[in-house]
Amino acid sequence: MKKRLAYALATLLLLTACGPGGPAAQAGGSTLAADAGILAGREPMSIEDAGAYYMEHVCPVNKVVFEFNELYLDTYAEAEAGESPSLAPLIELTAKMRDAHQGLADALSEGGVLWPAAVEEEMDPFIGNLYDGATSLDSLAKSETTEQFFAIMEEVQRKDAESGDAALVRKIRAKLGLLTDAEKSCKNYIDS
Repeated sequence: MKKRLAYALATLLLLTACGPGGPAAQAGGSTLAADAGILAGREPMSIEDAGAYYMEHVCPVNKVVFEFNELYLDTYAEAEAGESPSLAPLIELTAKMRDAHQGLADALSEGGVLWPAAVEEEMDPFIGNLYDGATSLDSLAKSETTEQFFAIMEEVQRKDAESGDAALVRKIRAKLGLLTDAEKSCKNYIDS
């Protein structure tokens, strides 16, 4: 189960992974803030603006995912050691992660946001998978025991493995000129 657990956590990270983009993304800011016309739906975003917009919205979700992963591993280790870990902090963080995934899906599908043609085909299934993930996380957040939580987590792992989302995210990142190191590349977005 530990191998499957590690895979599941890697999958959760891939769902929201981001990487260093162009100059605006690396500086921790976005050219979108200065160009409200792009968000008003007048024209598709440039690749650079799309990468920066993606980073601005994905990186805060990554922060929650990193926190969840750490707490989940600690809780799982306690349960494996025969202890009775408190479920409340894990439920609270799972609900926070659910809300973050929902918010990310909403931000990426906002009516005024026009993605560049390069990623237009990938964005709809990615956004759909984020909404599905939020639904799965909602079920997880309603767990009443650690045993129930771990059982539902196994189902979430299975769905994640079957979704093909990891490949989809890699494709989006590549087309937006973003690299794969989620933690380092998001530093300017989640530490400020």
